[in-house]
Amino acid sequence: MHTEVYEEDSLNTAIENDTIGFKDRLVYDKLSFYYISLPIMLLGNILGALMLSAIQINVVDLYSIGIWLLVSIIMFIYQLYHYYQFKNETEDNKLRDADIWLDKYYTNILINGIIWGSAAFLMFPETNLMNQMITMLFLFAIGFSAMGVLASKRDLLLTYVLVTYSPLILRLFFMEDAIYTKIAYVILALMLIMILVANYYGKVINQSLGNRQHFITIKHTHEKLKERFFSLFERAPVGIYYYNKELELQDVNTHFMQMNKVTDKSLLLNLNLHGLEGDQIIHAHQDVFEGKTGNYRGPFEVLDTQANIYVNLSTVPMLDSEGEVAGGITIINDITNEVTAKEEMIRNAYYDMLTNIPNRTLLMDKLKSFLTNKRNNEEYSALLFLDIDNFKKVNETYGHDVGDHLLKQVVQRMENIVGSREIFARVSGNKFVILIPS
Repeated sequence: MHTEVYEEDSLNTAIENDTIGFKDRLVYDKLSFYYISLPIMLLGNILGALMLSAIQINVVDLYSIGIWLLVSIIMFIYQLYHYYQFKNETEDNKLRDADIWLDKYYTNILINGIIWGSAAFLMFPETNLMNQMITMLFLFAIGFSAMGVLASKRDLLLTYVLVTYSPLILRLFFMEDAIYTKIAYVILALMLIMILVANYYGKVINQSLGNRQHFITIKHTHEKLKERFFSLFERAPVGIYYYNKELELQDVNTHFMQMNKVTDKSLLLNLNLHGLEGDQIIHAHQDVFEGKTGNYRGPFEVLDTQANIYVNLSTVPMLDSEGEVAGGITIINDITNEVTAKEEMIRNAYYDMLTNIPNRTLLMDKLKSFLTNKRNNEEYSALLFLDIDNFKKVNETYGHDVGDHLLKQVVQRMENIVGSREIFARVSGNKFVILIPS
């Protein structure tokens, strides 16, 4: 399997940066799993070797015991050294050399199998059946302890079984007593059972490790989506907040805080939206609990109750892990400038900019509406035309600023005279019209 060079990335960083694939993570996970259990396996091997040597000391040649025990101790020291090498490696090197470390581990296990397989000749007494059975018992105990490691790699499992138990079976077949032949067949049957059990156990291990990596992948994807959501949530150019079933604010983004002219988020959290003025805006927030989206366009009361803004607001349901509506998410856009500009445009179209009273356009609209309503009415109405005498001379003598000031003064005095039902309009420079309905 190809293993990428991960440079200085740790496992978590590599996963976050997507520089390590699923298969590579699986190999690394398997490697970590094996090396965690290695000290226990080494301890079991050396204790087993010492115990077997002590038991067989009176029935097996001391020279054979010495050679076998010495090889076992040397292998134990080498594997212990190998374990501490792995332990002291950086995570980056383990990631980079995962295949190499795994091959070393498998090789050491096979060498252990060969050493224990040689016990069939070096630690197997010629005549003492009890001690022979003890040797076979130790072989199977050590074999079963290695099965958990080799179970996930079938070809290695078969090789290990072959090098560990073939010498014993050959030894038994070449012994003269018929009972040894029967024992050999029993061992063959046990070997087959061991392989089947180990094969099943291997599938369980691989599936468990695979499921773990799938979970890590899902968790990593979830974390990335969560990070992106909160990044979007905080940096969005519109206000966003979400609330619970009691219409209490649970979280708000930076833009919404700016809209409310606050810098401390805690001032807004748990604020109840029932306090907002207007039924329409409350209904827009409550629509989500019926599985609908809510919409509202109009004034919005900010935290500072002395000021209102105009907003375009949309709400959508917020679901919990079981798919039930737990609250709502609101996206709110400040359209105060848009509304103000529109109102200003309308005002400029219908009102005189200097005197701030209706202009000719608004007067004509009102007059048309008035005449339409008066067709079937016998009441009399009046339309008065006014102008300012010698206004041109005022402009020429004192300037337009004084003329403008004069116009404002005239309008101010006329507004004090004209009633609320009458319409007082400026139709041109110094000409005014008063519409008296009745």
